[in-house]
Amino acid sequence: MSQRRAAGDRSAAASLKWRLRWSSASRAAPGALVSEYVSTDGRTFQRPPADWTIGTWKAVAGWFAGSPQTLTADYIHEGATGCSGHVYEPFLQFTPHPDQLFPAYFRGRNLAESYYISIPALSWQNIVVGDPLCKLK
Repeated sequence: MSQRRAAGDRSAAASLKWRLRWSSASRAAPGALVSEYVSTDGRTFQRPPADWTIGTWKAVAGWFAGSPQTLTADYIHEGATGCSGHVYEPFLQFTPHPDQLFPAYFRGRNLAESYYISIPALSWQNIVVGDPLCKLK
């Protein structure tokens, strides 16, 4: 697998565009990791209704599980091997740094080691989901 296919884009704007065009037929590449800057994407692992889409903070009626934002679990359900998320507004300096996450993973470190290396300090806001021993061949 190429590094480009295994790597995720973690910018908020790119994430929103990606999630809006992602269909139920799409699948992540085997071994793919995802990381985002989303404040509450780790809030639940429950699947939202099939017709639910990302909303706005102003349109409370369209929220799912207390937020209009994406869900870490969606990426796992859609085939990602691992994903980081947040249960509350994260301290940005403590979120996974892709410039450390992806090189560690591509060089043979497993999922747990790669995320651990990329997060400068452990925080109660961060979660990492996936098989901790998974690594690229």
